This record gives sequence, structure tokens and C-alpha cells, in this order.
Amino acid sequence: MQPPQLTNEIRLPLLCGRIPCMLIFIAVLGVLQFILQVTLLNQGIEFVTVNLTPDDAYYYLETAWNHSRLGFPTFDGDNATNGFHPLWYVILVVESMFLSDKYDLLLCAIVTCSLFNALSYIFIYKISNLIKSDIFPLLFALVWFCVNVSDWTNLSLLENSLHALVSIWIIYELISLFIRLQEGLPLNALRITAALILNVYSRIDAGFVSAVIYIALIVIVLKHYGGIKKVPREITTVFYISSILAILSALFLFITYYFWGGTFLSVSGIVKNSGIFPNKYPGLEKPMAILKYSLPKDGLFFLAPISFIMMIYILIRHRGEWGILLNVYNLLLLSSVFYFIFLWLSPATNFHYWYFSSVKTFWFFSISFSIYYFLDFLRNKRPIQISVIFLIFVVSLVGSVNVYIKKVNKEIDETSLYSVRYHVAKWINENLPDARIASWNAGQLGYFTDNVVVNLDGLINSKGYYNNVLRGNQTLSKYLRMSDVQFVVDYMDRTHDKFTNALKVKYESDPFGSRERTIKIWIVDSNIDETTGIYPKLDR
Repeated sequence: MQPPQLTNEIRLPLLCGRIPCMLIFIAVLGVLQFILQVTLLNQGIEFVTVNLTPDDAYYYLETAWNHSRLGFPTFDGDNATNGFHPLWYVILVVESMFLSDKYDLLLCAIVTCSLFNALSYIFIYKISNLIKSDIFPLLFALVWFCVNVSDWTNLSLLENSLHALVSIWIIYELISLFIRLQEGLPLNALRITAALILNVYSRIDAGFVSAVIYIALIVIVLKHYGGIKKVPREITTVFYISSILAILSALFLFITYYFWGGTFLSVSGIVKNSGIFPNKYPGLEKPMAILKYSLPKDGLFFLAPISFIMMIYILIRHRGEWGILLNVYNLLLLSSVFYFIFLWLSPATNFHYWYFSSVKTFWFFSISFSIYYFLDFLRNKRPIQISVIFLIFVVSLVGSVNVYIKKVNKEIDETSLYSVRYHVAKWINENLPDARIASWNAGQLGYFTDNVVVNLDGLINSKGYYNNVLRGNQTLSKYLRMSDVQFVVDYMDRTHDKFTNALKVKYESDPFGSRERTIKIWIVDSNIDETTGIYPKLDR
């Protein structure tokens, strides 16, 4: 295959006549990024807990650890759950099987996330071979490096580092498909289907992204050949096989979820979309929150909307000249818009940065393409173009590493929620070693104590807890008594009647955030009023 070169641009030379300098440069970025991320482990467990991992990360870690010991997915050791995205969860279960200490699993998971972030450079390098362009992939690699070095979201120990790797793989496969379609070569439909399936397994709601891309590709292929009757038989056969593979993968996913937790979808997704908990974003605040969380952080936050405006201009003025990359951009834009609309219209009431790996990858692609387009204006002034490229790389690399160093050297904020909760977990280990505990934010408490910790927000609890307690068929206080829970630990009470106001306080942490916010340990004794602890009765 001889793909077209997009522009008359600089091509990096071969080292010693054999080794592409492009390969060396991207390899250096990947290795340096991996080293910088892994060396964060030298800062200690509390640093990791405060600066890298949200509470939800420990839902994965504790459940995977228990699964490897007990033979089924459970956060508290009793209640079966499926409140997780499967691919990252299975990886953690496998790692747990070979480890003897939970702290080792935490460290191993960080190394795994760092490895996934570094492996993305393989696909970025392969893109350069596809499009005969060094500058665009180098810019993409530079953006990816800056993101991972200055912003540690992809080290959260959630599914987003794996999801980002799969998202970049999808970009590579899309570019390959469009080039093959243009050259009349066999299409890589099976490979792209595999990538889209793993996209869903990485994050279930990304199924909307995969579905939109797959349907759009079918439409593009039909349009290219002028109708289904004119599509070559080998291509239709491959797409039939791909469609069957996608359907079987979906069925396998539903069956696996049901086997694990009794629901065909993740119980955490069911809870989040049930409308049980108050809506944090009424009216137009919801789409604005979704947009905010989907955008990159720090300096790239401002580049994203600028790049979007530039891409609209390119789409209008230069579509023919930049066809292959623009086709990929359009698919990424289309899938991101559909995902945005889905979240906006869904009953979901809460969002986080790690929900949006596929959308963030779209933004990284957009930013890289916009800079690439700007540099193309200078192609007839080669010395100036080379100087600008060099300046961009030096400023970006130095700036991102400088941010990294400042964040590493910054003292741990002991008033932050994660730090306070970490120390509360240590206090519980020392003072309440055998107590059964419950919490709405149970991740850190479950992982850093040796106690049984019952999850109360339902995200990593059972189908029965959702049906009986969260849907208002049983009071929380009665559930706590039936579960032999002795203490409730949190800084909040998510019940409608705030039943913890009637409970005695065993321990109260130093405040975090403001003087009014502290983590309390409430006593659940035999005198608790079992008519309290009420959630909305949604179906009555």
C-alpha cells in the first residue's frame, strides 16, 4: 500500500540509514513519560491517595482483590456486585491473583496505567507510517505527553487509561480504513470492530461512541461504492462477520454482568441513571458540566475550543486537501456529539473527568490537527517552519515537565477529603479493628482498613440493595441492623430524612474544605429507629 502524502512537509531522516528518527523520538517520549509516571510511587501511599486516586478507584481495587480470594465479585465480602466496567476490572483481578498484599496491587495498578499510557505511542507511530506524515503524529505525541505528564487523570486507577489507549487505537484503525478504501485494498473491518468492542468493554456507555462510528462507517462504504449491490463481496462478507462478532460480544457482556450481579447492565450504571440522588446540575447547568468535564485540563483547556473553531474553518475551506484526517475528525466529532447528547438526556446526575476518555482523545486529535494546519502555512518557508516546530516542542516539553516537578514537590494537602479519609481509615484500623462499617463513599475505607465496609450509595453493592433500599422498599436503618453494621462513616448523609442526625458520634475528624465539613463515625446500636434512613420511593 502506498498511501498519499498529505502535504509537502518535513520528513525526519533515518538514523544510520536504517532507524527512523521518528521512531526514536516517539520512543523517547513514551519511555520518559512512563518513567515520570512510575516514579510517582516514590512519593508514598498517601501521596498516591491524595493526588492520583479518587474514591471510586478503590471500588475497583477492593472488589478485584476480594474476587481473587473469594471467587466472586464483592466489595464487602458478602454482597455480589457488577458495579464496574469489565475490561479494567478483569485486568485487576488477574493481577490480584499473583500478589499477596493489597498495597502491592495499588502499586501494580499504577504501573499498569503508566504502561497503557505509554503503549498509546505505538499507534501514534503507526499513524505516521500510514499517512506519510511525521509532523502530525509528532504533534499528537507531544500533546499526549503533555497531558500525561502535567495532568495525572490517566493515573486515577480507573478505566480511563485503558479506555484512552483503545480510543487512540480506534483513530489508527479509522485512518487505515479510509486509506484502504481510497486505494481499493481489503478493508480492516475486523480489526476496527475489535477495537470498537474493546471500547465498550473499557467503558459501557462508550457503546454509543462505538455504535455511531460503526454505523457511520457502513454508510461511508456504501456511499463510496454507490450502493450495497456494488460493494465487493469480500467487503460485505467481512462486514457481516464483524456485525455478528459485535452482536455476540454484546450478548457475552450482558450474560457476564448477569452472572456476576443479577442485572444485564452494571448496577452502578443503573443506580446513576435511576434518579435516586439529587441532581447536581439543574437545567442548562447539566450540558455545561458535561462540556467542562469532557475538555482537557490546564493549558489545553483553552486550546480545545480554539482548535474546534479552526477545524470548522478547515472543513469549510480545505476539505479536499486534508480528506483522510478530516474524515476521521468528522467521525470522532459525530460520535462525541452523540455521546454528549446521550449524557444530557439521560437521568444521570453526576459526572467526572474519567467518563470522557474517548471525547478527550477527540480534543487531542483536534488540537494536534489545528497546530499541524497552522504549520502547513509555513511549508514554503522551511527554516521558519523548522524553527516554529522546534520552539513548540521545547516550550511544551519544558512546560509540562516543570508542572510535573511543581506538583511532585508540593506538600500534601492534609485538609483535603482524600487525606482526611485516609487518616480516618488508619484510625479505624487502630481503634475499631473488628467493626463492620458502612459508608456512601466506601472506597478508601474499604481498601485501607481490614474491616468489612458496606457500600451505601449502591454503586458497588448488590442488585438486592438497589431494589430494596435505594428504591425505598426498606429503610436504610433496618438494612444496617440486618447487616450487623456497627458504624456509619462519612462526611455526608444521602438519605432523605438525614437519619444520622439522631445517631451518636464515636469520632470526628479534622475538618476539610471548610469548618463545617468533617468525617464522622456514627454509632449504629440496637436502639436505632428502624423507620429512619429513607430514600425516595420511586416505584410506589
